[in-house]
Amino acid sequence: MTPTKDIGKFVGRYFQSLAWLSVASMLISPIFFGRFHIDFSFVLLFWAAGHLIRHNPTARRWTVGVTGVGVGLIVSMLGYAAIAGTDGMTVGFGTLIENPP
Repeated sequence: MTPTKDIGKFVGRYFQSLAWLSVASMLISPIFFGRFHIDFSFVLLFWAAGHLIRHNPTARRWTVGVTGVGVGLIVSMLGYAAIAGTDGMTVGFGTLIENPP
């Protein structure tokens, strides 16, 4: 017999980890990259994590919906870049990349 897994708790802990990484990124970014940015997504991640750990069904539906919209936006941006090209785009991963190939 296989043990049952608590997916809500697992995903909640994952979101907590992402939230702490977001906070750490905001603190480390000015030191290593010389850019200060504020990203309030950690608040939503902590909110979702807490409710998923407590198995709140409404929060689970909201989390799946918001995450689905985010993934949909990312896929549409990748599709646009693949079809229209990347001329004139700027990508930022610590440093800004102008007109990525």
